Amino acid sequence: MADLGGEFDATKVEPNQGRRLFPAGDFRVCIVSSEKKPTKSGSAVLLKFQFLDGPSQNQDYTECLNLWNP
Repeated sequence: MADLGGEFDATKVEPNQGRRLFPAGDFRVCIVSSEKKPTKSGSAVLLKFQFLDGPSQNQDYTECLNLWNP
């Protein structure tokens, strides 16, 4: 294993809260932007959604759809 320089003590740092998720359920959303991006083996589409109702109303969510891989 690579030497990363020193020791790490997980008890001395705050836990990572991770990605913010939205509650389960059906919600109306609107795609507010889309962009085709190159990837290592093809290309993908980044879609930015905005929630129109529910507890996440007016919040954005971005999803990467990796659709084209030769």
